[in-house]
Formats: sequence, C-alpha cells, structure tokens
Amino acid sequence: MKLKFNEKYLIILVVFCFITLGFYYSYAIFVTKQLQENVIMVHTIDNRLNISISDKDNKLLVNKKTSGDYKVVLSNQLDSEYYYLILVKGLTSGVKVSSKDDVEGYMLPLEKKELLIHVNNTTDSDVVLEFVAKIKEDDIFTKEIGYYYINKIDNFDHSGANKPELSNKLLPVSYHKTSDTEGYWYKADVTNQVDLWYSYENGLWANAILLSDNNYNKYKNKPVGTEIELGDILEFYVWIPRFKYLIINNSNYTNYERMSNVIFEKGNNTTGTVVCQDQISTLDNKHVYSEVCKDNYYQHIYDNLSTYTHPSFKNKNGFWVNKFLMGEGEKSLPNTKILKKNIVDANIISNKHASHMLTNMEYAAILLLSNSAYGKTGNSMYMSEDNYSFTKVYANTYEYELTGCSSEYTNRTKNIITESTKKCIEYNNLTNYSHISNSINYPIGYAGAGASSTGNITGVYDLVSINGEMVAAFIAKEDGSIDSPFTNYDLYSYSDYIGKVSNSSNIYNLYRYKLGDGIKEHFRNFGEHGMWHNGTIYQKQNTGIMIRGNDTSIYSVNIEDTNYLGSFRLVLN
Repeated sequence: MKLKFNEKYLIILVVFCFITLGFYYSYAIFVTKQLQENVIMVHTIDNRLNISISDKDNKLLVNKKTSGDYKVVLSNQLDSEYYYLILVKGLTSGVKVSSKDDVEGYMLPLEKKELLIHVNNTTDSDVVLEFVAKIKEDDIFTKEIGYYYINKIDNFDHSGANKPELSNKLLPVSYHKTSDTEGYWYKADVTNQVDLWYSYENGLWANAILLSDNNYNKYKNKPVGTEIELGDILEFYVWIPRFKYLIINNSNYTNYERMSNVIFEKGNNTTGTVVCQDQISTLDNKHVYSEVCKDNYYQHIYDNLSTYTHPSFKNKNGFWVNKFLMGEGEKSLPNTKILKKNIVDANIISNKHASHMLTNMEYAAILLLSNSAYGKTGNSMYMSEDNYSFTKVYANTYEYELTGCSSEYTNRTKNIITESTKKCIEYNNLTNYSHISNSINYPIGYAGAGASSTGNITGVYDLVSINGEMVAAFIAKEDGSIDSPFTNYDLYSYSDYIGKVSNSSNIYNLYRYKLGDGIKEHFRNFGEHGMWHNGTIYQKQNTGIMIRGNDTSIYSVNIEDTNYLGSFRLVLN
C-alpha cells in the first residue's frame, strides 16, 4: 500500500524524535559525569544592568547610578537534595541588593527555582559584585557549589561574626557620603537585610549611637534612612565581635610586622586550643611570668599553629567600644576637645555611663582585628606593592587635641606624610589619594578615615595620639598586689576588667607580658622604638598604669605613674 504524503512526513518526524532522544540520553550521560562537581547553575535573563556573567565569569558589573531587576534561574541538576545559600561579595555602602524571594532553602533533586533580585547602585562609581552559591553541611555553609551566586538577603555580612547586640537607647547607624568631606549618619537597618549596616568580610564594622531617653523615643519608630541630628547623640560605639587568633610569638623572640589571622567564633563558644590563667610566678627560677598557659590540643604552644580565644571577650559575644576618645561633656563624638582625667576619675565617669574603661586586652582586641583581613591591614585601598606599607593606623597629633582627627595621609609618591600639628584632617574626610607605579594605579586610601581601625569611616578612631590613652591594666608588685589609687571597694568592683602584669625594671622583658595583650607578640627589636610600626616602649617607673597608642603607632606602650592625667574611652558593660 502506498503511503500518503502526510504519512511520509509522520514517519520522518518519528525517526527524527528517536534521533533526538538518543542525543538527549548521550547529553544526559555527559551532564551526569560533570555533576560530580556539585554545580548549581545560575543563569541571567536580564541585561538591563550591563550584567557580565558567563560560563567563565561570575562577576556582575553594576554601573554607577543604575538600578533594576535581575532574574536568575537556579537549577539543581543533581539527584540529591541540598540546602543552598546564595550570597554576594563586594558590597559597599550605597549599593543595595534585595529580594522578596528565598535566597536560601532546600533544592530538591532536579528542581528549578526562579528568583527576582533588585540591584540599586546609588554611588558615583561602577561596582563589581561577585556571586557564589554554597551548600550547608553539618549546619555550616562550607562548600562552594556554583560558578555564580546571588546575594543572601537575610544578612549582608557572611564573615561569621556575631551579630551586634543592641541594648536600650542604642540605635544602629550608617554613614551616607554626600561629598569627599561631607555626609550624615542615618538610622540603619537593624536586620542588615535591606540596607547595609555592617559587613565585616568587607571591612565595614557595625556602628551605633547612644541617645537620651527622649531622643531614643524620637528615632526608635522612624524608618530606616532617617537622618540623625548630631546634637542628639551622646556617644558613638563600634561593635567588636568575639574571635580567636593564631598565636605568632609565644617564644618571646623579636617579631616583624605581618597580618593577624583572626577567626570569628559563634556565640560565646571558646574554640581556641590555648587556655591561660593569671598567675604572677617564677616558673623557671629565672623569669617572672604574668600567666600560665597551655595548649589542650597540641600539648605545647606552637607559634603559627596554636590558636587562642582572645581573653578580652571572656563569656561575651563581643563588646561595644567608644568610636572616639571621651571628649568634654563626657561624650564620645567627633571634633570634640579630648577629656583628660586621672584613672580614678575616669573610672567614676565610666560607672555613671554603665560602662567600664577600655582595658588593655580590649584595646589589643581592636588592634588585632584592625591588623587582620577584616581591618585596615586587609583594606585593599591602602595596599602597596609590598602589601603592608600604608596599613598603619594614622596618628591624631593635632595640637589642639580634638577627637577624630588625622594628622597623616599617604601621598601619590607612596610616602606617609605627617601634616602640621596645627591641621586636623577630619574623620569623615574621604578624599582618596593614589599613585602610579609601572603604569599601575595603586589606591592609597582616605586622608581622614585612614586614622580609623578599618581605614574607612566605620572603624575606631584616636587609637594613635600625641599622649596615647589610658587603659585598665596595672603593673603588679613583686608579691602580686597592685599599686593602685583605687579604694579596695573600687578595685574589687573593677576586678572583672583590670589585668595584672608582672613587675620588672626591664620593660623589654617579654616574659612579663601576656598572650593577646598587643605587646608580647608585636615586639620588633630592643630599643625605645621597639614595637611594630616604630612604636615606642618605655616605662616611667616599675609599677603604675598602662598607656597605649602614644606617639606614632597603635602598638606603642608606656608605663606611667598612677597620678597620670590621660585620655580614655569606654566599653559598655
């Protein structure tokens, strides 16, 4: 029987389907083989933002002053269920990424999901965002599973740092830059979801302000983005999250500058391998020690291997420290005359504020975080060819002693320039200097914010000043008692915070110092300028109080008598 014309085409169509099906199975076999890499694909279908994403590129270019929607398709081509997380790197203040869709959750085998992401770049610069997808294993997001990723909206920070703990009358704030030298503080998004409040992975530390009862009520129900009047603020604070760090010099040798290795801890868990206990003793009948330490995991404390949960945190998730030194009027504000008191009066002021004086260990925690990938040392704006030249925290040596000033900046010829002591480069001066070497333009960073612990406006200021700042640490007598101006009651009430360091006529005796104190592990050489970054180290007498950050280095340490009048800052209890 002869076939009709349309029947011939039907047979051809059937044959074509079989061929296509065979090709599909061959392709499926190929894909299955490739899927051993646990890849979750994310595809763009919207190019309105000049998006540059391909099989070889996981970076998204967002042009300045642009906004729009970005739709992605997640495709789990595996035969297993995964809990996914989509997050973003490279966010800065003024760049917002938001989504009403779930940016984390379960992906069933062979499931596809569509997410709609809104990106808004309000800055005057193009921004490159880098995306990655991760899967959750043992309750921790550990494994990158995609070439591309989109922002995890439930928190802009993915460093692992503990979330800031806000008490009554403490309001989260962020800074909005309107020019290189002007801007304002506004009420931040406490959820850190829609508007960027902090991102430690990008060197942006959480800031908050202390308000009076009336002013707190004035702002507490205002929307995110509400400008804060500077006159309403009593004190600025910065959140220092709990961390452990890699010990680099337990051997009491001289040591040269390098980046600190900091690992954030979850909650108040202590995960460091080393534990220490205060104890003024002579263990080897030769050196006087301030503490006894041991490594419970390695049995011996090894440099560059053993880790230590920083002792400043005790059982806390972190602490709030004054952003600026205390100024006249007992306020921590920028451009305020620095307040100087003896240590007893400083303690009285701290009690009035439900706070305590910054201890030496807490100062050292700020120092270590600043010297890590999360602080100024990790800030690429200040990197030179040797990756370390410009990362020192600039000094505030303004002779009229105002808070928040910078007296240094790095110029185009790569030299750190010290300004006249009659000039104050204000804390919010975000003028960017740069230099050109071998046809490469190296960013040098901000003139004013270079004096902060982060090299940007979110850090702690006044850490290096003409006379330094008093910290709560005392040099003990030979019998272990403290030569202190406090009454016994005051000393007892302060015992949770003060630290004792053994007495020695030789300030270069590293055995007297403690792990994590910002001295023992940052001693460069014997001599008056023996600390890192050419910091000074000397003592006026064998017993007394500690002064940190005087002269030109955050690492400087001096011992003064107990009647010393000095600057100070507070930590919320």
